[in-house]
Amino acid sequence: MISTVTCIGQNKVIDSLSLKGIKEIPNEIFENDNLIYLSVFGQDCDIRPKECFAIDKLPPEIGKLVNLEELRLTLNYIQKLPNEILNLRKLRILDLTENQHFSDLETISKMHWLEEFYCFGCYISDNEIEKLRKKLPNCKILIE
Repeated sequence: MISTVTCIGQNKVIDSLSLKGIKEIPNEIFENDNLIYLSVFGQDCDIRPKECFAIDKLPPEIGKLVNLEELRLTLNYIQKLPNEILNLRKLRILDLTENQHFSDLETISKMHWLEEFYCFGCYISDNEIEKLRKKLPNCKILIE
């Protein structure tokens, strides 16, 4: 686990956190309403799938991180996002790169405040991406 800490007076506030090679996001992460950056980087499991460390779902508690501006969930197995992600009105960047079975564009299309959406290697059809671009005209959508 790697974290960046911003010091304010004598108190330490964690505003940026990167996790790698975990199977579940620890619950205490969702108690930090000062978090503005969260990265959960999975492990490529092509060689040893039984030893894979990656998350397969984003818990509904993600909705508690109301100050989150950037969420990176690279190399995981997320297929669907919880509805609570719609509470993250400050979220500007959502990266789901290499979540091969991700298909929840309905939830993404409701996030009209997004500025950048990354889904390299998500295997979403061109037709679906085109529909998403129409629903989110101010969002840069990158799939390749």
